[in-house]
Amino acid sequence: MAGGSIHEIAQVVAAGGIIGGGALTVAVIVKLARVLLLAPVVAILSIRQRRLSRTAGEPGQQMSHSKLPPVVPLFIIGFIAMVFVRSFIPLPGTVLMAGGLLQTGLLAAAMFGLGCGVKVRNLVKVGLKPFALAALSTVLVATIAYCGVTFAG
Repeated sequence: MAGGSIHEIAQVVAAGGIIGGGALTVAVIVKLARVLLLAPVVAILSIRQRRLSRTAGEPGQQMSHSKLPPVVPLFIIGFIAMVFVRSFIPLPGTVLMAGGLLQTGLLAAAMFGLGCGVKVRNLVKVGLKPFALAALSTVLVATIAYCGVTFAG
């Protein structure tokens, strides 16, 4: 349920860790499966955006040649590559331990960076609508995760 309903990987790790080792493993696997599903969604949206930007120029006008983002971002390609490496290549314990330490350090740095970017003044300025949307999306995702857990069990 945690992996299917919590939006952020670090929060999934925290919630799964509180429940226990087995729950942590399942929660992270479910969350990472959701992350894998981002690849086709991002690719479809990126291709759609590229088409829209091509047709946005009017006849007779030169289109700006601004750099378009990649169809699939590099972090998603890297994630999928590491899934295959870990799944099909036996890695020594020292490599896995180093990877675990690197993962913890990078996750902490990412959370620190995200926290540094939050300004309470900006949150107040946006009003309640984004928070209501976030709450509704959380309820929707949690309901879908609950239904998935119920039907799977």
